[in-house]
Amino acid sequence: MGARLGIHILHSRPYRPQGRAKIERWFRRVRTAFLKRVDLDAVQDLDHLNRLFLAWVEGDYHQAKHRGLEGETPLDCWLRLSEGIRPLPLDVDLDALFLEETRRRVAKDGTCKLHGRVFEAGPRFVGQRVTVRFDPFDLRHIQVAGADGQPHPAFPVDLHGNCFVRREDPEPKKKKPSDPPPLKSLEARAQEMDPGPEDPAGEPDDPQEDPLHDE
Repeated sequence: MGARLGIHILHSRPYRPQGRAKIERWFRRVRTAFLKRVDLDAVQDLDHLNRLFLAWVEGDYHQAKHRGLEGETPLDCWLRLSEGIRPLPLDVDLDALFLEETRRRVAKDGTCKLHGRVFEAGPRFVGQRVTVRFDPFDLRHIQVAGADGQPHPAFPVDLHGNCFVRREDPEPKKKKPSDPPPLKSLEARAQEMDPGPEDPAGEPDDPQEDPLHDE
């Protein structure tokens, strides 16, 4: 995912928490400054908790001065340094970049399986290994991409309708050359090669043409 976004990820060394100090400090602040102020018994659902958390981040955390920022608030620091942030290009689908990806082989009936569900990939992918991109929290549809990388939507299979889908080979097989016609019998071949009866030697058709003919 980082590679698709053009982000180079640097991991900290194992057993060296100093490399994760900012992350660790952030979660400590959330536990001590936010969770202690929330009455979990009064939280109705996850959306309610997210609204409370956003109100604390925007109204408290971003407005408080931080020693790590030399007394500057996170909001002021963001506004001062935001000019160096690269905006996301307009033609980039951010939701598609965050989809999970795996590989599957399409069965002979044009379907593939994912997380216990069967999806209709289509006859064009029969027998191929395809790339499947999906949202694990929303499996109402997935994306299937072949060798060309072009994504195609796929939906849960309709078992009744799948019976009537016409299956076609992705590449038509070449027809084998037809067998040659059967050879004629040897007797017929011999007759064709025989030029026919010839006159006996020394007996011309016209006796006058024979110079040795005795008149």
